[in-house]
Amino acid sequence: MFARLEERYLRFDIEDNGVGMNAETLMSLKQKEKIKGEHFTGIGVNNVDDRIKMIYGMDYGINIVSKEESGTTVTIKIPIRK
Repeated sequence: MFARLEERYLRFDIEDNGVGMNAETLMSLKQKEKIKGEHFTGIGVNNVDDRIKMIYGMDYGINIVSKEESGTTVTIKIPIRK
């Protein structure tokens, strides 16, 4: 896990080097659909992303990037409040 202070926002990157997700699984997660055979639906992640966007705008929120056999990175961006 890494935290970085950028010019206008705070960025958290959570990375793993696990098996990753194929494109279909990642798309299902992003579209809030239940993933067959999995015990999680991603609803909690999407709920948090929706709330961040609602409060701070579309430039902020959660982004998930994953590639099979290469792992997954979850990035959370929130603005700096002064």
